[in-house]
Amino acid sequence: MVTANKREQRLDKVDGAVSAVTAVRLANNDVRDVSDLQKVLPNTVIANRANRAYANFTIRGISSPDFYNPTVQVYVDGVPQASANLAQDLFDVGRVELLRGPQGTLYGMNAFAGVLNITTEKPRFNRIDVFATASDRLFEIGTATTSVLVPDTLFLDLGFKERYFTGQIRDIDRNRDDIDWSNGFGGRVALRYAPAGGDFDANLFAAHDSLRSREETYILDS
Repeated sequence: MVTANKREQRLDKVDGAVSAVTAVRLANNDVRDVSDLQKVLPNTVIANRANRAYANFTIRGISSPDFYNPTVQVYVDGVPQASANLAQDLFDVGRVELLRGPQGTLYGMNAFAGVLNITTEKPRFNRIDVFATASDRLFEIGTATTSVLVPDTLFLDLGFKERYFTGQIRDIDRNRDDIDWSNGFGGRVALRYAPAGGDFDANLFAAHDSLRSREETYILDS
């Protein structure tokens, strides 16, 4: 089931070029942020311009040199994301859909090459998921929880993820290590009204993303 036409449909019933990736496949391919989606989406290239805040999307060879007017729009649970936050961290994702463009009729501007539609998990049971990663220069920690406020009707979702990259460039002039570090944080809280068997669902949510980065480091050849 996909929501390419802003309503749930079977993938084979959608009149358009759509690719859908499940949470299991995202985990199996170590997809941690939007830039990693090029691992699982064909004919898609997501390249950073010096740091993660400046991401250039190319689908079917169509891209934009203008950072403020991308040709691909990213949506999270139906909300368009700002151009400075397209390559954000991913967590608690249930499905990712790539809608190849043009998609301006349904999604408006910045959708000439296509749309990335990210849908978070929406379980109907109590859960607490905790995850952590410790590797060479990369550390992550996060959680995703769901509380059933009214059985089969009202749910509360909470989640956050923090990522710290220690960097790998040494400044020999100032004798400092790891000058290209970055620290990202994302959090979300959502109140869902989704009665079982009902014809109407409503979601009220707030999210916050931040990135402190020194990734855009200029190195002069001597």
